[in-house]
Amino acid sequence: MKLGRLALVVGGLAAALSCAEGFSPGDRVSLAIVPVFTESMPGILSGDLDQLHIRIARVPSNALVIDTTVAVDTSGNVDLPLTVPLLSDPEQFSILLEGVRSSDAAVLYSGADTVQISAGSVTPPPVQITVNYVGPCGATSGCQVTVGPQQQGLAQGDSLLMTVVVDSGGIPVVGVPVSLLNLDTSLVRVRTSRFIVARTGTAGGTARVIAAIRSDSDTLVLNITSPANPQIGVNPNTITFNATAGGSNPASQGVNVTNTGSGTLGGLGFAIQYNTGTPGWLSGSLSGPTAPATLTLSATTGALAPGTYTATVTVQSTQITGTQTVNVSFIVGLGAPASLVVTPGYAAIRTTAPSQTVQLSDTIKDSFGNVLPNTTTWTSRSPAVATVSASGLVSGVAAGSAVIVAQAGSAADSMVVTVGNAASAPGDMLIAAVTNGRAFGVRKVGQSVAIDIRVDQLAVADSLGSYNARFSWNTTVLTFDSVSVGNYPAPTVNDSSAIGVLRFAAVDANSRSGTLTLARLWFTAVGTGSDGHVLQVSDVSGVSPNFFNYFTSGRYVVVSGSARITP
Repeated sequence: MKLGRLALVVGGLAAALSCAEGFSPGDRVSLAIVPVFTESMPGILSGDLDQLHIRIARVPSNALVIDTTVAVDTSGNVDLPLTVPLLSDPEQFSILLEGVRSSDAAVLYSGADTVQISAGSVTPPPVQITVNYVGPCGATSGCQVTVGPQQQGLAQGDSLLMTVVVDSGGIPVVGVPVSLLNLDTSLVRVRTSRFIVARTGTAGGTARVIAAIRSDSDTLVLNITSPANPQIGVNPNTITFNATAGGSNPASQGVNVTNTGSGTLGGLGFAIQYNTGTPGWLSGSLSGPTAPATLTLSATTGALAPGTYTATVTVQSTQITGTQTVNVSFIVGLGAPASLVVTPGYAAIRTTAPSQTVQLSDTIKDSFGNVLPNTTTWTSRSPAVATVSASGLVSGVAAGSAVIVAQAGSAADSMVVTVGNAASAPGDMLIAAVTNGRAFGVRKVGQSVAIDIRVDQLAVADSLGSYNARFSWNTTVLTFDSVSVGNYPAPTVNDSSAIGVLRFAAVDANSRSGTLTLARLWFTAVGTGSDGHVLQVSDVSGVSPNFFNYFTSGRYVVVSGSARITP
């Protein structure tokens, strides 16, 4: 223990007795008292004095000048300014200094001396007073000290309480001041409370702290662990989602986030960066901020078009700079063929060029309305009349009609082609009932149904001069509304629509070439199913001068087609 100077101001009083020449009772003299400890204890003292008892008396009268106890500050200093009157010059004073531990009022140090103060010097030299340790377990006591816990691992930033046990011959001794000397200040800090704190940001290693009493010492050895080195691990680091455009979202997938290093890995987070395609389709959530944790990733199909979308998910931590990435692919595919539409739905060709062929096309869609690549297989139900190539090119072979079927997976559609034999004069008139542009029309209940009675003249060198036709249908499916004129003279109509029959006929002396719409029959769909309509002719004749009767000569082809009504 080392105390700083104790400053005293000693001077005369106005009422003091007269003394030798030059002595004035009103004079003041400064005096510094320096305690000198005979046994120096290095390091941090634990359980040592924190007060100083000061007693000053006159000699030889033993008249008490001051008897007080003052606190010792953290720097070991005592601040006690006081005034002592000199009754004579010189005058002697006895000074007693005692180091006291306030917690139990134990006197641990003591020193006394007699000093003589003369008025002749304003600032006399400091007075040193020897102070000896008088507490338990002095230098020759034979007491022993034991510290613990030994060889304990201590993580950086953590602390532990150093235990100190003092005994004499196996009997514990309490109240012994202990000096704590830190031999490895770069690794640990030592507190007066005997807590040892491992510093952060070090390389770790062995730390030693000496606990000493005046008769013995022991060394505490601790193992300061190396700094924590957490590392992020992710498994798997590649994820692929698959979905159908317009369909439901794929199932979520999990990524295990682990600490592949040492220590604790906390402060977890993640960021999503989109690499290709439309952003916003990927989302994620962490089960917790500390590893191990699960990162759940979810892909949303939404309105994404078919294609492959990629994103990179970066897993990070606020504790470290290193990151790990998860590569995510979202393959949005097309569904299986669910619908197929052939265009055109009806065509008329001939057996010789020109107009011997017609190129069909088709549109395939999945159940979500996505257009699919063409994988169509084409088939002619009557190849002796018309053939069809793998690309959908229909070629006329002989007079008649043929159904051409296109199929992709379970989806299929059909159209009708009529063929006229142009090589054998006078050729063939081609007649068809076409529902909303198709031989096999499809409408819904409540919709209007337009059925065109059509004549194609591409296989004849003649023109239609007159016709007589009959059209019948299922009245539970269709209700007749009206007849409108096409590009042929208005027909005379014999309306028996109550029983599902219309008869109509017209004459035209003028020559009209190309495709003729004889009449457009308007219906309303009132029931589901096939309308069962049938087109029949009883007269098909050419114009002047031959007035050739194609009907009686059998040089015509009639296709009724059908209309299917859906809910």
